Amino acid sequence: MTGETIDGCRYGGWFSELFPSRGYLRAGLVSAGASLGLFWYGYAVAVVGDLKYLTEIDGYLASFAVFWTLAWLGLADETYVDVWNDVRSAFDVDDGTYRAVVEPGLDRIYDGRRVLAYAAVFGVPWLLITAAIYVPDSPYRDLVAELVFEEDPFDPSYLWLAVFYPYIAVLALSFGAVLNGFVNHLGLVNEVSDLPFRDVRRAASELESLGGFTIASGAAWFVGATFFVLWQQANLDGTVAIGALAVFVFVGVVFFLAPQLVLHDALADAKQDVLAEIRAEYEEMNELVRDDEPPENLPLRLEVTDRRLTGAEAIDTWVYDLSSVGKLVAASVIPWLALVQELAATIRLGG
Repeated sequence: MTGETIDGCRYGGWFSELFPSRGYLRAGLVSAGASLGLFWYGYAVAVVGDLKYLTEIDGYLASFAVFWTLAWLGLADETYVDVWNDVRSAFDVDDGTYRAVVEPGLDRIYDGRRVLAYAAVFGVPWLLITAAIYVPDSPYRDLVAELVFEEDPFDPSYLWLAVFYPYIAVLALSFGAVLNGFVNHLGLVNEVSDLPFRDVRRAASELESLGGFTIASGAAWFVGATFFVLWQQANLDGTVAIGALAVFVFVGVVFFLAPQLVLHDALADAKQDVLAEIRAEYEEMNELVRDDEPPENLPLRLEVTDRRLTGAEAIDTWVYDLSSVGKLVAASVIPWLALVQELAATIRLGG
């Protein structure tokens, strides 16, 4: 293969419009600008309505959440198509066949309608919860507040809704893009894994770009989960917080584990095919010996086949090395450590 097989310029989601020029610095600056813009908007509303916006942790963490999710979407948008061009050499198919498999998956990932559907699943419940709490005279305020929050939230106010709704809208779109991307990324990995590998011995190393992207995605998710822990310390009921954190960590583990298992199964199947070919060669040589018709080059064939067997048995069917997995496991533990620290501090104060 020479050159890129997939044109990244034809793909882009709603977040791609935020990053009209390529570059990591651009993604960081735009994400920082959006998060600061929302923060100062909330501050202005708080000043007008005499709300305790800056005295609470919500404003800071929500702004950072916007920055983090937009920055990661920008970086993923920057590299994702390139990842599939990088791993092209692992598969023994022509460019047209490869594009026919990969491009429909990319179309689904960048489909704005799918993103909106996932955003609605994530955002609508939060819109309803905040409306139940902050709409004055809401009949559901006490019930929702008791179920969700550690302490009684602020007094009902439409101004609080004006502060929270823009954050919820941006975060819902961001999480919608993340979840839609992951679901269709997993589907795309599954479809590509059905293609034949060009060289099974080298396939794991040729798929490292895909593995690195998955590792980075999982780590980014766990960083977000850590900041969720910090937010819940000031707001959510302990049981609700633990349950929500468990969901966050579970999703992060699936982010990493599911694509890994798909690729591992595909490589393991390809390895077994190679071993089956070698066993067939041994069987053929055994048949010649039994028939008293051993060829003159039988010792050389046997030596070559033995070497092939040794090489085949050493084929690595795991795309990620242990150090990368260790880093991801460490990242997955950090949110729980933050929660354990908070619980320990609560117990000490209670004692």
